[in-house]
Amino acid sequence: MPNVNIQQLSKDQYRIYGEISQSLTDPLIIKQQKDLITANSAAETEKLEVELYKLKERINQLYFGILLIDAQIQQTELLKKDIRSGISKIEAAITNGTSLKTNSDILNAELLKAEQRNIELKANRKGYADMLSVFINRPVNEATNFTTPAIQVLPSGITRPELKLFDAQKRNFNIQNNLLLAKNLPKLSLFFQGGYGRPTLNALSNDLELITLEEPASAGIFQGFIHTTKKKKLQNISQNLLDIQKETFLFNTSNRAC
Repeated sequence: MPNVNIQQLSKDQYRIYGEISQSLTDPLIIKQQKDLITANSAAETEKLEVELYKLKERINQLYFGILLIDAQIQQTELLKKDIRSGISKIEAAITNGTSLKTNSDILNAELLKAEQRNIELKANRKGYADMLSVFINRPVNEATNFTTPAIQVLPSGITRPELKLFDAQKRNFNIQNNLLLAKNLPKLSLFFQGGYGRPTLNALSNDLELITLEEPASAGIFQGFIHTTKKKKLQNISQNLLDIQKETFLFNTSNRAC
């Protein structure tokens, strides 16, 4: 070409490339995943509280069962005392000829029944005490003194740990729905891609220069709506079942309290 001086190009070439990419939608997914982990941990904690409540309820049943048996033993001892007093009076009447020996035999039979009842109660008390000892990991025997606790004013309404577990599970479902929606949002990301070398995009340049990309952004839409819809329907069914379980629990607990 006349009047154009093109310098001779070097025979060696150099190129080094690099890329930096940052997603704009992944932080939302990561946040939902963290919330899901926290919700799962809270649900597991509430499950443990439910199991501990059941354990405490079992211990209370054993404790008050022993108190009831002790009261029955006292009643049996009073009954035996009354029967012995009646036998003494009947024997005196028999000696005086004013009563029949059959009356004394009847009272002795009743005394024998009361003694048998007393033996059964003490055996049941020992069984309760042995089970209570296993639960609380402390020795419990016949010499252990059980006191009747003071009457406590119970709060109005139902405050069982199962209700907190239902609420924690429901929060878990809500977070799962949010995570499912976040995973199906359009994917957006920013990136920088470039390099340094010779020759560059300008083939006539013989200098080492930066090489950059002109479109530092990308977007994508992934079609997962069918799978998402099915999974969301399953989660809705699970949520409905959870609501039914909660209503059933409240109904049964209210009737039991009445």
